[in-house]
This record gives sequence, structure tokens and C-alpha cells, in this order.
Amino acid sequence: MPTLSVPSLFHFICISKQLRNDILLAQPAEEPEDEAPEVLPPSVTKLLADSCAISLEDVGLLWDELRQLIWGTYDFVTPCLDLVILKYGHFYGAEGVNSVANFMKNVFSTGPKPKHIFFDNNCTLKRMVQDDEFFANIGLTVDVFHWSCKHSTRDTFCQQHCNPYRYPELQNNDGLSWYFNSSIAEQTNVWFGGYHAICREMGVHKFNFFLDEMIYRRNEDV
Repeated sequence: MPTLSVPSLFHFICISKQLRNDILLAQPAEEPEDEAPEVLPPSVTKLLADSCAISLEDVGLLWDELRQLIWGTYDFVTPCLDLVILKYGHFYGAEGVNSVANFMKNVFSTGPKPKHIFFDNNCTLKRMVQDDEFFANIGLTVDVFHWSCKHSTRDTFCQQHCNPYRYPELQNNDGLSWYFNSSIAEQTNVWFGGYHAICREMGVHKFNFFLDEMIYRRNEDV
């Protein structure tokens, strides 16, 4: 896999996730949407190469290594400066919003619930769960990175309910910086990606054992 800095790798993953619909549009109708395509459309490859300042060949190599990570595996982490992974789950190809909602309920099925949950697609999630009592007192905000580059200012529902700038408790006293690192889940995906070459040929049981052990050791370190 090409050698990139962590921010550059993070940027590649984030942009690829945002281009999901563009990637799907170029696939044959019979291709399942929950499986990551093996090859990117030329237009998407060119866009990623220009955006990340890498070659077209490197885009292909990165996609080959990271496409399953980009398309499916989901993790739930606490957005502190020192990362702690609370729980992870497999969405088997795609992070559908309903699956994300059920995952959140599963993570906090017992004990206190958080006051805020960051998710890059919370605008859609909020619409879906606005009558769900479980989410009644939870702020569903978009992380700061995706808010600035992915969400339309014309979406009044999203602006009203999911804009992180509308929640002063998320900001430090200076009003300029943030109390939490709201992009930590995406950054954790970059950490997961570092093990993708090791995991790609593993069976499900070996993979789950490996992931459990690596997460346990990671949490011990932080």
C-alpha cells in the first residue's frame, strides 16, 4: 500500500465515503450495493487522485486495500483526546442508517446514555429516530469535519438539529476550539486500515479474535 501520512490517509477514507453514491452509479445494476466494488469508476479515481495529491495507480492500490473498511466495518468510540473504543460491530458491507441506530441502542442498552453522539450522517438518522424515545435526550450532531464539507446550508432540518455549532457545551470556553475530538471515529478507521493487509485473508473467527485483541491492547495503551 502507498505510504501516506495519517491526515492524508484519513482524507482519502473520508472522501471515498462521501463518493459512495457516485461509485455505485457506475456499477452494473445486478451488483449488490452492500459489497464494495473491486474497481473505482475513472472519474472517481481522478477526483481522489487530485484531492489527495497522489497518482491514479496509488488510488487503485489504496482502494484495493481499504475498500472493505471504507464500505462497511463500523466502530463506536468515545471522542476524547485519548481514544477508548467501547464496542465494534460488523455491518457486512454497508453502514445503513437503520443499522447504525440499532448499533447505538445496543451499545447503550444498559447504564447511562450519552448526551451527544457524533455521526457523519446524523441528519438522516435524526429524521428517522425523531419519534424514538431512546434518542429523546441525545444530541445527534455531525462531526465538525463532515459538517464543514458535506452538509448543505439549505437543509434547514439538518441545520437546526445536527449543527455542532448550535451546542455551546461542545465547545471550549474560548468559543473557537472543541472540547471533544469529534472526528475520532474516522481517525480510528485509519488505525484499523493499518492492519487490513494482515486481515484480508482471515476467516471470520480468526478476524474477530484478532480485532478483539488489538482493540484491547489499544485501549490499554491509552
